[in-house]
Amino acid sequence: MDYFNSKQQKIGSLKDGIFRKRLKKSVHLMRNSDSWAIQYDVLKKARDAGCVEVRILEIEENIIYSVSMETLWGQSQVMNWGDGQQAFLPRSKFIKSEYKPK
Repeated sequence: MDYFNSKQQKIGSLKDGIFRKRLKKSVHLMRNSDSWAIQYDVLKKARDAGCVEVRILEIEENIIYSVSMETLWGQSQVMNWGDGQQAFLPRSKFIKSEYKPK
């Protein structure tokens, strides 16, 4: 299942309980808190649809950031910086692994 923002841009997709999202660190990283953000309404829909894990593929450095939905939902800070409510979670809460394209 694919998820879109209010501008109909694809945010990510949910398959087999894993929500996957592609980001660029230079554009999407919240630098002052070293956090990744996911639109709160999309996160809630994914959780309600059975999401148990979130994986962010950072495409500039080819790193996968993984975190349980439980951690993301329970420890993120929800803020609105003008693009709607987003759940921010520091990168230190994610498990990092190298992405090796096929």
